[in-house]
Amino acid sequence: MSESGCRLDHPAAARFRHCVMDGEWAKADAALNELRTMLDDANSLKEMRFLLLEQKYLELLEGGQAMEALTCLRSQVTPLQHNMERVHQLSR
Repeated sequence: MSESGCRLDHPAAARFRHCVMDGEWAKADAALNELRTMLDDANSLKEMRFLLLEQKYLELLEGGQAMEALTCLRSQVTPLQHNMERVHQLSR
């Protein structure tokens, strides 16, 4: 990239990836909103948000923050009404 001067990814996509890797969930969601215009399918945004929140939930559980994880599942993941079978698996 430095030799050609061409970027392989959009700056918002790079910002999104960086925020996810650092566990900065609110910033990752904001970066995801920036990517909205680049998506072909409106359902893709919902799927990406679901996967983002699923990762947040799993990391909270792994970190021993069970109550925060449960709050995430109840107040952020479930209201998306996306992939409810997976939501039920996560709640177990």
